[in-house]
Amino acid sequence: MDKTIYKRVLGVLMCLALVLTSFGSIAAPVLAAPSDSITVTKYAIDGTTILDQVTVDYTWMETNLPVQGDGVTHYYHQGPTFESSNMWDPDELINVDARDYGAAMGTDSKDLCDLVDGGATAGSIIEFQADDGFSKSFAYEDVYSPEPEQGKLVICWYNATYGGYVPTYDTGMRLIFFAETTNSEGKYVFGNWDMHETLAEEYWHYYIQGTTYWPSSSGLSVQNVDRINIYSQEDPPPTMDVLYDGAVTLTSGDTFDVTAYNADPGGTTYAISETTPLGALNAAAGTAGFTYV
Repeated sequence: MDKTIYKRVLGVLMCLALVLTSFGSIAAPVLAAPSDSITVTKYAIDGTTILDQVTVDYTWMETNLPVQGDGVTHYYHQGPTFESSNMWDPDELINVDARDYGAAMGTDSKDLCDLVDGGATAGSIIEFQADDGFSKSFAYEDVYSPEPEQGKLVICWYNATYGGYVPTYDTGMRLIFFAETTNSEGKYVFGNWDMHETLAEEYWHYYIQGTTYWPSSSGLSVQNVDRINIYSQEDPPPTMDVLYDGAVTLTSGDTFDVTAYNADPGGTTYAISETTPLGALNAAAGTAGFTYV
């Protein structure tokens, strides 16, 4: 083979090897996995200070909290209509069957929020987050006093249509709106118009196609939820200056003398046992070098 041709062929082969090696080193995309527990975290108004946090799994929820759904009734959301003259479809008939989320059972998210100290309070924003980071947020009223057309926001851990309990129910735990009203076909649908009428505009979901924003309530049904974050309007607790954090040695039978803080100079002193709370304070003050009265 001509040396020039050989070099060119060798160069092409080396380039192909490099490309194949590069593709082989690309990490596979991270896929969301079914969740079987929920961590509820309540934040102060600063958005970072944790006021309380509780984690429970679905078996605990089923045993200890009211169960929503009967495992027979199907609940639906609605996808985009793709009809520009009927984007909101008040009749809730277009692209509904494809958003049949099955005969689901689960726990009212309000009951989960109430597990943390004080629950959620008026003015709170409540976020539902999946293990892959995807999330949707809602106002306090949407969770605590939903309108019938919206229904309760239920964290579903069982679905008779899609495998039973999580993790076999592989989109669980899933946020589903358990609408209490039906369309003309008798289906319990949280439709696009329901979204329009019951949620504030900042919580609406759209499927974006080019420059067109199609309303789609199905986008609010977060899959694989493992966190509920409550962003409250409560202030963080006051900070505390720690003067000493450690152990002290207290000897039984030993005492130390104390003069009452409101006594006159030269007033009566008292012998205090070291094994009292005041004795522990006195020992800590001696170790850390602070004074007290």
